[in-house]
Amino acid sequence: MADYAYREMLTFTSRLIKSQIDRKLTISTILFSSLITLITTNIISNAYTHTFKKVDKCIIIRAKLVDNNINISIQDNASGISRDAATHIFEPFYTTSRNEGGTGLGLSAAYNAAILLKGNISFEPKCELGGACFLISFPLLPTQTSDEHTDAVSA
Repeated sequence: MADYAYREMLTFTSRLIKSQIDRKLTISTILFSSLITLITTNIISNAYTHTFKKVDKCIIIRAKLVDNNINISIQDNASGISRDAATHIFEPFYTTSRNEGGTGLGLSAAYNAAILLKGNISFEPKCELGGACFLISFPLLPTQTSDEHTDAVSA
């Protein structure tokens, strides 16, 4: 039951983020929502399953438009990221929880998704809440016409 609730929380969170971005920023452009979902889901999943030591889990997600870029910050009150882990965190297959089922692909996939959005992802190992803070930034994409979209899909 806990796994089901966790999956539902991730699904709800990613939908909420997309909804808030669309509503608050009034963007009429295609945002590649699946890439945004991949980024946010993997960061939240890591915080939730691998690093929380506290009973009262807290994750704060903020999204705003700054100079034609969408900036998303995700911070938690988990234990933060160790100095050793910080140098490898975006490398494929790097994990601190191999024996607990970690594959080391989540943050690597998030990094690659940010690059595909022509943006970047960075982090602070410790933030004001005590845990890590991830910062994702990517530019607004030009609006596509329906003809351009159809050509891209059929090609």
